[in-house]
Amino acid sequence: MTPSSDMARTLVLGDRARLEAALADWIAAVKGDDRLREVVVVTGSNLAGGHLSRAVARRLGAHAGVRFVSLHALAVSLAADALAAGELRLLSPLLRERLVAGLVAGRVGHPWYFAPVAETPGLPRALLRTADDLREAGVPVEALAALRSRKGADLAALYGDYVAALQRRRLADDADLYRLAAQAATGQTSVLAPGVPVAVHGLYDLPAMQADLVAALAQGRPFAAFLPWNAGVAPYAAPAREFYEKLGLAPGEGEAPVAAASPASPPAVTASGQLTLDLVSPAQTEAPVAPPAAAEPSPVGAEPSPAAGVASPAAGVASPAAAVRIVSVADDIAERRAVTAELLRAAGAGLAFHEMAVVAPDRQGRDRLARALRVQGIPVAARGADDGAASRTCRLLLDCLLPVAGRPLRRDAVIDLAATAPRLSPPADTATLALWDDLSRRARIVADQEWRDRLWRLLRSFERRDGRAAAADSSNDPARQGAADSSSDVAPPPSDPEAVACASLDAFVGRLVGLRRRLLAARSWRQATHIFLEAVQELCGVPADAPVVTVLSELADVSLVDDAGPGDTFAVVAGRALSLLDTASAERVGRDGVAVLSPHELRGLAFRLVVFGDLAEGGFPPRPAPDPVLLDRERAMVAGACGARLPASAELPAEYDALFALACDAAVDELVLLAPRLDTSTGRPRLPSRVLLGLARGLAARPVAFAELETPDGLGGLVRRVATGLGDPVDLRDLDLRTLAQGAARRAVRPAWLDDYAIAVMGARRTERGAA
Repeated sequence: MTPSSDMARTLVLGDRARLEAALADWIAAVKGDDRLREVVVVTGSNLAGGHLSRAVARRLGAHAGVRFVSLHALAVSLAADALAAGELRLLSPLLRERLVAGLVAGRVGHPWYFAPVAETPGLPRALLRTADDLREAGVPVEALAALRSRKGADLAALYGDYVAALQRRRLADDADLYRLAAQAATGQTSVLAPGVPVAVHGLYDLPAMQADLVAALAQGRPFAAFLPWNAGVAPYAAPAREFYEKLGLAPGEGEAPVAAASPASPPAVTASGQLTLDLVSPAQTEAPVAPPAAAEPSPVGAEPSPAAGVASPAAGVASPAAAVRIVSVADDIAERRAVTAELLRAAGAGLAFHEMAVVAPDRQGRDRLARALRVQGIPVAARGADDGAASRTCRLLLDCLLPVAGRPLRRDAVIDLAATAPRLSPPADTATLALWDDLSRRARIVADQEWRDRLWRLLRSFERRDGRAAAADSSNDPARQGAADSSSDVAPPPSDPEAVACASLDAFVGRLVGLRRRLLAARSWRQATHIFLEAVQELCGVPADAPVVTVLSELADVSLVDDAGPGDTFAVVAGRALSLLDTASAERVGRDGVAVLSPHELRGLAFRLVVFGDLAEGGFPPRPAPDPVLLDRERAMVAGACGARLPASAELPAEYDALFALACDAAVDELVLLAPRLDTSTGRPRLPSRVLLGLARGLAARPVAFAELETPDGLGGLVRRVATGLGDPVDLRDLDLRTLAQGAARRAVRPAWLDDYAIAVMGARRTERGAA
């Protein structure tokens, strides 16, 4: 069987289910009679690759010879030989940041545009972000002359120095990596032999460096692109479609652009009280399974007043085929409770935990949510900030020796380090640690040099106390008196538990003092890294194979980009490395536990239940923020000068719409959307997210008011409102302004005209909450 040219080189548009089915058909077609023929499927992430592998296996059975690989991993493999031949070192983001920090430090004291903020710790990070954007877009240094300003000239000089430093030191960033990978893809390579069929799946946002690699992969071989395409993704993915069509890929028959979402039939309410509306292309091949029965809504107070204002956002999002429920919760703490309740409800209805996913927009939210689920005994598959004993020990050791602020060897930091370290050398039991805490308080130790002097005084007081006790005993026993006289020159070993603990604490602090002295005297990053890791492993008992040790070992390579010694900056760089450390749970996404993911990580995956949280203002989508160094107008000028594509902050809403549409598409059976009403820290009301309003508008086939997303059984049973009744104990962390406003009198009398005006503008319900 020989595949036709149309099948071998094609562009497929559609939703997730259609793309998965089309990919399986394409793999079967290009393999033909050779079932062992090699095929490479390039995805956006390793998670998407694993999911696609299982999806293809369900349709084709075993698929020998099919390799699923992320685009970045493929670039690393393709460029490996070129990097080795050129003796180039690929820099991590941390090392690139240190390279920019060195360039900024070299300009301190000289007149340049960024001199007023040169001492700001975040400046190197911001400048690196801009440099990465320019490098990824293929912007040459001379294009910055289009700014025609002092800022443009100084930024061009810094950008040029950055590029020159990479070349001079034989270093490579991601732009160099993809350039070398594209060159290797067009030649003879053992990683990707000529003629091997390649498919790119789910890649809808390609900067210039990645587009060059994809174009190289498409040359002289069977090649197909599978592009997500629906009403939510199409506006953002349009440039990617144009790029694939320029490569000679033509959409198949029936691949028309997706229009804005419009209901094919009036919305219907199911028996479970859920509003469902199928707005997905009829080409979808996976029929949704009936979702588990929804739990009964929690009792709430009286119905809120209807709002006069109606929201109808312009951004359309394709509605999912899965049943949708919107849950209005009080705040993020109530949101975590609601997530737990939804997962346990689904598990009770027969869903396996690995068939569920929870989406949290930010890293801190994902970490808090994962911890809350583990407390309830729910297995969690997620990547998050490493907060284990090993990483906490390293942070505390840094805070002891080289604090960013305050004095070194603070009493609280030393005691916390001793209590957190997996195993001290020599070991200290719980009773000894408690004595260390008590003795350091009694000695009135604060930090630094006070340890040795005041501990020595305390130890001497114990020795004198023991001596007085021994003298009192020997006065009653002549034999003991003679023994004491014969050994009066030798101090008796401490036998009192407090004295023993004081001596061991003095020895422990002495090692810390010596370690600090050695670190400050280190002349190279390699030497300082060796000293610190030696203390981490030998003094604190952190295992040598711990991930934090591997991450900190990279600090030795800072010498590649920084000619100066570490000094006080060692703690800053080490702290930055620890802040970037992520660790994966033992459970695997889609295989073992509930997947706790970001919207980016969810792309291309599928789960029977998807719970999307923080769909309120300030949550998802986040507020678009322009590049703090190169503003949108300046980016447009630079892009116009060289013909590059530099996305501006105005494009971010379309990107967030695409992410939300893909998240909705990932739900096979049920999609639960959580919208907090209040900000936990301030208690201020939060408006529903615009993407949530857009989805509700598509489901209801009409404009939707803000209040309808918080009304119990609103939108025909779509909305469930969770709140605290007045008869229940009030938790200050779980305040509900609406409930409090209904049960409390107004604090001040306002003019009637003010209420009338507010009701006309905001609606009665919003006015009442504002008055509360």
